[in-house]
Amino acid sequence: MTEKNTAALAAHHPENHLDMVGRWYMVTLDGAATLCVDRADAEAEARKADREWPRNGPHRAVRLAPAGDMAKLRGQRAVLCSLLRECLPVIDALMQMPGDDDSDARLNGLAGRITGALNALAEDQVKGGES
Repeated sequence: MTEKNTAALAAHHPENHLDMVGRWYMVTLDGAATLCVDRADAEAEARKADREWPRNGPHRAVRLAPAGDMAKLRGQRAVLCSLLRECLPVIDALMQMPGDDDSDARLNGLAGRITGALNALAEDQVKGGES
């Protein structure tokens, strides 16, 4: 991160710029980390490092958060997964009842999306969020 980037960040957020700096890093395979301004900067640094130092790769853009925050997020994720799993048998029971094709199609689609989301969470393939 350049002095220009740090100064620009401080100018836009003078009250808490030190709290905002340090959340996004570019990390090498051996654990070395480079402080970045934001996610886009960390991803750009990772691509650049992959080109310039391929033997230290793969390089990743990561966001560090306090451990307490991560524990809370894991707990929330577990609760949501549990609730989604409880929905599947209810949807299956509703599909067994006589109804129109549109309702069955919507229920079938919903069950498929829930199953897909649970599978992605189980395999840590969720994009966009730091799963």
